[in-house]
Amino acid sequence: MEEVLYREMARVHREKRDVVVMMLDVDHYKTINDRFGHLAGDIALKEVAQRIRSSLRPQDVIARYGGDEFLIFAAPCSWGTANLLANRILSRVGDGPVEIGSTTFDLSVTIGIAATGATEVSISRIIEIADKALYDAKSAGRNCVEIRALL
Repeated sequence: MEEVLYREMARVHREKRDVVVMMLDVDHYKTINDRFGHLAGDIALKEVAQRIRSSLRPQDVIARYGGDEFLIFAAPCSWGTANLLANRILSRVGDGPVEIGSTTFDLSVTIGIAATGATEVSISRIIEIADKALYDAKSAGRNCVEIRALL
């Protein structure tokens, strides 16, 4: 993911395009693991990844970033498009329960977004801002989106 991010960020800087980085966290993932087991947690992660991918445009890049976190790089991507994509992700991730045998559970994600225009910004800075937006979204109650601009 890091290699792709550096390459894509260099491209959008050259082309002076808008770029968005979204950081997503699976809500209450530890509870899924603790209550239903690690196999259920693995299945939940795969299901979330598929639902996220189905919400994005073909050019958008998604990767697992940490235990239950995903990172999305979207360019060119305006604020309006970022908001549309994020809300589509929230909807599709929560679109129905995951079924594992006789066990079912619901999924949701929280999303932090860092958006910048043609201003050059480092990968580490845009990820840092997306992470802060994610933290604020979690504090706001989860299953929601917070967006921050880098000027």
